[in-house]
Amino acid sequence: MIASRVLGFAIVISSPIGWLGAAPVPVAVVNPSFETPELAIPPGTSFQSLKDAKALPGNWRAIPDTSGVTAGGWGNIPGASDGRQFFFGASSQYGGKDGKWKFRLWQSVGPVEENAEYSLAVDLRPNTGSKGDDPACVLITADAPEGAVLGGKFHRTPENPKAEDFKLIPGQWVSVSARFNSAEHPDLVGRMVRLVVGGEELLVDNVRFTKDTAKGANPPAPAAAAGASWISDLADGQRIARSSGRRILVLFANRSAEGPRYFEDKVVGAPQVSKVLGQRYVAVRLDLSEPENQRIAERLGIFRAGVASIYDSQGNFVRRLDRALPPSEMVRELDY
Repeated sequence: MIASRVLGFAIVISSPIGWLGAAPVPVAVVNPSFETPELAIPPGTSFQSLKDAKALPGNWRAIPDTSGVTAGGWGNIPGASDGRQFFFGASSQYGGKDGKWKFRLWQSVGPVEENAEYSLAVDLRPNTGSKGDDPACVLITADAPEGAVLGGKFHRTPENPKAEDFKLIPGQWVSVSARFNSAEHPDLVGRMVRLVVGGEELLVDNVRFTKDTAKGANPPAPAAAAGASWISDLADGQRIARSSGRRILVLFANRSAEGPRYFEDKVVGAPQVSKVLGQRYVAVRLDLSEPENQRIAERLGIFRAGVASIYDSQGNFVRRLDRALPPSEMVRELDY
């Protein structure tokens, strides 16, 4: 056994090949960024609803039909996380008066191979005007309506209103991932599974699905073209950094305090800063209002929000950023 010290945590690796092996293999997802067909409507005017059969070609399905596809500029949203277009989950409830979800989007993929770990990653963003407290989920399920959940992440869902496996940050795209291992579901080998996103007032983009036959598969990296996609799980960030060679920026956040909120929105969240983070860093956001994240921060020597720390791809501390610098100066701090 080999012990590796990463970001202050001892991680035991069964073999040095465990995370230096081949990268996860992409599994085909049809129209993963909703770029086809290219919308003819001018950005900023409307969106193409599912009432038009051409709105979601290929294997995508969604309800209700008031959901659809739009492009950057609509609803004061500057752009997609990948490409130009993205999916918009409407707030109109389906399933009658007692329907569970405001919208649900899914696609069937496969077939499942034996002894493989599968990872689904999706970029999410609250719709304009949302405070980020709406329900959302990212799931891998059996290929059937209301199919059994094989792996998933949940945010204030109807079934569990207190669940917060990830944070939805107003004005920002975040990357959310879910996984399942086919070794734990031998009955699914050779069959299809379903990739599902559900919620309310939610934007969806850049769907990635990978498989890894090696133990300890790495999650897919977040999108970087349009800026940082924030990850809320430090362990995920560590694995992405090791596999990609990128530095890690860990933001210690707290939306309830004015200073940390300014640091997150106006400094780290400035467009030119976000662009550098997306191109060169793995961006991890730890909400210090959560007790577990407070304990992680303290082990890293951080005792307040409104601070960011930079680590290299192996988890070695590089520098701390704790001043509300103008965005141009913050870019210079990141681009050393």
